[in-house]
Amino acid sequence: PLNRPVVRLADAFIVHSDWMRSQILDERNARTPIGLVPHGSTPFAGEANREEARRALGLPTQGTLVTSFGAIQEHKRPEPLLRAFALACKDVDGLHLVMAGEDRLEHLDLSALVEELGIRSHLTVTGFLSEEDITRHLVAADLCVNLRGPSTGGTSGAIARALGVGRLVVTSDRGEQAEWPETCVRRVPVGDGEVASLQELIVGLARDGESRLEAETAAREFVRDTSSWERVGASYAKLLALLPCHRSRARSLISEAVDVADERRRERRGQHS
Repeated sequence: PLNRPVVRLADAFIVHSDWMRSQILDERNARTPIGLVPHGSTPFAGEANREEARRALGLPTQGTLVTSFGAIQEHKRPEPLLRAFALACKDVDGLHLVMAGEDRLEHLDLSALVEELGIRSHLTVTGFLSEEDITRHLVAADLCVNLRGPSTGGTSGAIARALGVGRLVVTSDRGEQAEWPETCVRRVPVGDGEVASLQELIVGLARDGESRLEAETAAREFVRDTSSWERVGASYAKLLALLPCHRSRARSLISEAVDVADERRRERRGQHS
């Protein structure tokens, strides 16, 4: 809602998803120039050694590490994730979940839910992370989870960053999240069936290392061929050259009338002085 005044007045747009493009057009009464550019990603230049990263972070070096990135907030679906993870732990040994961010929940008592589900020993909540530790946690992960619902509209920088490190990401099948390439993400519904689908995915991917490796290769290829910052920057430059020039500042008839009246008053004063 806070973006709507900007959307209604802007001459042109650059967006990261076709979903956002459709949201903008819904607010306009005419066709609007809109350019679509992927969210940029930085290809990881170092050696993605999981075991070494886990040792440095004090995480289990064996088993499957599931990592959820970013501040822990209601719209990132922490409760469905925790419930699905707790069910998956009954099917697969050696699962560990990292919630890599600070607790910003307003309505959900995270600690109480963890106790209810009995997964305290399978969970690490990191709190705020430095840039260096964010990268370490990405390297350490076997698969990343980044859910959204309701959408806030913005394309996830955390997903772009995970793909840059070459990690499979589980996303929500809604809004802008649904547009990441199927080769390197897996999707779950929001709402009905979410917990069961997420449980099934976690269990399946924990048991299928080959599928994870294929998705990791696809993620690195996607970043290299489509969403590296060099390619994204070139797309921005190309679109900016094609988009229309800004309109001259529109002045209302009222403003013009006031200015004319002021000018006439000044002229009358000059005649009487």
